[in-house]
Amino acid sequence: MLHNFDSVSEVVLPHVSLSGFRKLINGKESDHLIALRHQLYTQVWSAIRGEIDECLAHVHEKGLQQVTDRIIQTAEAMESISSTISGAQAFNEIPTLSLFAGINLQDHDILYTQIAQRLRTQHQCFVMVLPSGQCTNPKTTMTMIVSELIGKVRDRILLDHDDVTGIGEVEFQNLVRSAKSQGFNVPPSYDIKTLVDWFRHLKSRNPTDGAPLIVLVFKDFEGFDQSTLETLIRIFSEYCGELPVSFVFGIATSVDCVQQALPKHVSSLLQIESINLQLSAESVNRIIDRILIPGHYGLSLGYEAYEHLLDQFFLHNFSVKALVSTLQYAFMDYFYANPLSVLVSFVASPDRAPLATGELSYTLDSLARDMAEDHFDILRMQPSVREYLEGLDLPAKALFAVLDDNMLFFNDHLRPLMDRLRHFRLHYTLAIRCFQSMQECCDQSSLKKPLRIIHLFNLNEDLFRTEHYKAVTKAFKRLNVETVTDFIRSCVEAFLPHVNDQGEGNRVWVIIRMLQDVIRGLCNEPNPTVTPDTVRMILQTDRTIHQADLEQLLTGVTATQQGGDSSDQSSVQTAVPSGLSAPPMTPHRNSSMRNDLYMSLLTGANRTPSAATPQRINRRLMVLPDQSQNLTDAQIGWIQVAYECLDQFFRRTLRCYDRVTLHELFYYDNKRLLKKAFNAQPRASVQTALGQPGLYIRCQCCATHKEVDAIHHSHDDTCVLYKLYLECGRLINLYDWFVAFSSIKEGDPRHPSPKELQARFVRGISELQFLGFIKPTTRKTDHVIRLTWGAM
Repeated sequence: MLHNFDSVSEVVLPHVSLSGFRKLINGKESDHLIALRHQLYTQVWSAIRGEIDECLAHVHEKGLQQVTDRIIQTAEAMESISSTISGAQAFNEIPTLSLFAGINLQDHDILYTQIAQRLRTQHQCFVMVLPSGQCTNPKTTMTMIVSELIGKVRDRILLDHDDVTGIGEVEFQNLVRSAKSQGFNVPPSYDIKTLVDWFRHLKSRNPTDGAPLIVLVFKDFEGFDQSTLETLIRIFSEYCGELPVSFVFGIATSVDCVQQALPKHVSSLLQIESINLQLSAESVNRIIDRILIPGHYGLSLGYEAYEHLLDQFFLHNFSVKALVSTLQYAFMDYFYANPLSVLVSFVASPDRAPLATGELSYTLDSLARDMAEDHFDILRMQPSVREYLEGLDLPAKALFAVLDDNMLFFNDHLRPLMDRLRHFRLHYTLAIRCFQSMQECCDQSSLKKPLRIIHLFNLNEDLFRTEHYKAVTKAFKRLNVETVTDFIRSCVEAFLPHVNDQGEGNRVWVIIRMLQDVIRGLCNEPNPTVTPDTVRMILQTDRTIHQADLEQLLTGVTATQQGGDSSDQSSVQTAVPSGLSAPPMTPHRNSSMRNDLYMSLLTGANRTPSAATPQRINRRLMVLPDQSQNLTDAQIGWIQVAYECLDQFFRRTLRCYDRVTLHELFYYDNKRLLKKAFNAQPRASVQTALGQPGLYIRCQCCATHKEVDAIHHSHDDTCVLYKLYLECGRLINLYDWFVAFSSIKEGDPRHPSPKELQARFVRGISELQFLGFIKPTTRKTDHVIRLTWGAM
């Protein structure tokens, strides 16, 4: 994956811009590792930003196509009507699309930019996006529309010709002279007649191509002045027979706001169609599915950070842009403040691992030599690493060598731990998507949780311990054969690309073989590889089954079945490879009644006492589907096998991330920093401003007084009252408060009069009441109640 380069830790790289990255570990970090952290952050976030853009483009694709098709179809319909009535439209109605794109305006910019670009490129339309902040009155708005449209067409004419000073410029000058000959000055006069003449001249140049459509996009409709909208609608309605124009209203509140904002005689001039295009939630789901759950780039979010990300989106701003900014800040903080972030490439997916280039290229061996003693000390101090080292079954001398020799610890222990973490993420991604497909097969809508919620459950605790998992698996046992078969086929297709011949891949291969046998059994195919009892025997084996052992087991069972005695338990046990103990089989597959199955489970030979408890038997009985499905005994057995196979796979893979060694290094969980950076804290800011006004005012008088708690007469009246307020109890006597305030202000060189001090005191008290620090009380009319407590 990486090329072998020698260590360059001693080389100073002055040409590499570090953009604020500083030396960590008390300044002991080498310049090479600082530059490496910076370059890794740049590469990782660039790749993630590209994937996010792909996700947004994929989500918006269908909606954008729907919007553009509706605009073009409506315009063509209106043009056909106008052509049948001698060039004049029947009712002077303007085709209008009311587009409800969600409540967050920050995300609308990308959407409307994509709509405008698609209309220009695919349909050759003239598109003008109008922001409400620049359209303060009808004259300004019309000037903007005319100047922008004519300027864009001029640029297009110039770009269509190789010689920018040739025909293109001549065509535009002819257009200007034509407008001037008819009494219009261009510039500076811009009105609707200028636009009509420009469009007529443009159409005369290419009479066979048809008239291009003019689309005006009001991206924040609620922000436009009502009189401006009314004037524009009336003007364009009068000339809609000569000027094919279409409106797009960007709605953020309600689809009915157009009728509420415009009077009836104006809204009747619009032919309105509405489209609901709320894609924010779908965009977030896709970002989480492609980026956060797989952890392809080495870093994932822990439970608290991930929960904060979801809460901010679904409970506060509903903004994809804000979510992406929070995610970027988390990655930036990880690489900026974590000296071990240089290891992130070695837990990333091989096809997406960020690679440093040039003088910063490195391998795991060269990185181990570059790392200082403090890096290894930080590694060993992680709680999960300490637990791992304490669990090593090594002699005291060998354990001391692991703790003392950095290269021994790195090569013999850190490498396998990083590989194990990478395999954990791969299997976790497969399992959680498989579990989502399982719940989609269930009929109950309450069981169909989004993938982001399932991921949140699993980050908090092992998913198989949750009530949701138990409910889904219980419903799965009662599905019909066709649904189970289709689901298992989809799981096998998802697992097959991830099979390999080493390490943990063997377990995926075992699961695939078992599920393929389940499909054969449910489809009543002749001579399946194994019987349900044999597969159950494999599932109940605790130790890892290697590929050679499984092949020996399957070969022996197949030969036994061909001998004609596939149901004989002794024959199955002879095929078990050495080292594997075959649990005795329960003959419930040959039972046809529930009572017979219950008795057979009770009397099963050589069952351990814990396995024959009534509670376990009742759970096994729950696997039987309804009698109305008319399932054969073999199909019932195969459904049980499918459940046990998948249940074991989920229990091994859907574990909480904090059970994996090194999770502290590669799971970001600093929720407090994210809240501080992106959540407004008005009370803390107000208290800081009142208690330390010098931080905001930066005046000379505050600079001369270094004591934070000191009260000076030069401070603002409200600041003085607030500092006195901090010294009071629950009830504050207004007269005592005023006397203390006056005594402080007596030091003012201007010597204010008592009446002025009283007026300033009343004003300051009113400001504190407005800010929520005090409120009046009816118990004592000359007192107020203190409402806030605690430090700043």
